[in-house]
Amino acid sequence: MYLLDLFQAKAAFLAMVVVLFVIPVWIGIVAFTKKKGKADSVDAPEEEQPVS
Repeated sequence: MYLLDLFQAKAAFLAMVVVLFVIPVWIGIVAFTKKKGKADSVDAPEEEQPVS
């Protein structure tokens, strides 16, 4: 029973660490790709305007 509780505590701790670590990293990646996408979309209209 003690081992099971220990395992559950370890699993909960690992899950918490993963969540606390993954979420900021994920947000950072999303923000970076959005910034990159914004830069691309800003360039795109400039390329399209002379054509139209």
